[in-house]
Amino acid sequence: MFDLTEAFPTALRDTAGSAVAALTPAISDKVYEPKEDLQIIRVCGDDVWLPGRLHDKVYRDHSYYDAGPFQAFEAIADNGGLTSLQKQIFFCLLTRHHNGFVREAALKRIIAVDEPWVVPYVVQLASEYVYEILVVVRQNLDQLDPGLYGAFFRDNPAYFAKVKQRIISYWNAYYRWHDYTGPHGQVHHLWREEYIGHDISERFKGMESGTPSEKSTSL
Repeated sequence: MFDLTEAFPTALRDTAGSAVAALTPAISDKVYEPKEDLQIIRVCGDDVWLPGRLHDKVYRDHSYYDAGPFQAFEAIADNGGLTSLQKQIFFCLLTRHHNGFVREAALKRIIAVDEPWVVPYVVQLASEYVYEILVVVRQNLDQLDPGLYGAFFRDNPAYFAKVKQRIISYWNAYYRWHDYTGPHGQVHHLWREEYIGHDISERFKGMESGTPSEKSTSL
């Protein structure tokens, strides 16, 4: 597995080392994608590798809807002597976990952090397929710093193009032909313009261009 400190800008890597050291004993020594297939992005003027899926050693047999794995990781962060900054790094890495429940819970811990190195972890989840995670992103769109996100999108045009393509592709594959029952029991008829990912993508495009957009409504 590649050095997970490489998932953060150079100036942060010494600090990230403690977070990585706390996390490493609990995760597998492989990343879902080999390094040559990981996504390279620009953050704070540095090349950063965005990790693929991280697989854990201890909690992989739990259900995807079991809170146990995330609670166990929280205990590692809380009892490992990590600073507040190192915990933010720790939870950024957990947004790459193979368990969707862990990804969602980790996202809630970092989405309000206004740091440029947090942005790609939020954006990557926004380009994936778990509807409940997209709900978290949409509910927090108004709290995201448009300057930070806009700068990230402009610094990474090829990656942002891929994000937008993935949002459309996942809608087409998973939601185009099916109604979806949301977290509060409401049924969504997910034509493209009504799909939550479409709203997120449009807001991200507004941040990229610096164009103000309407506030989101919570689901």
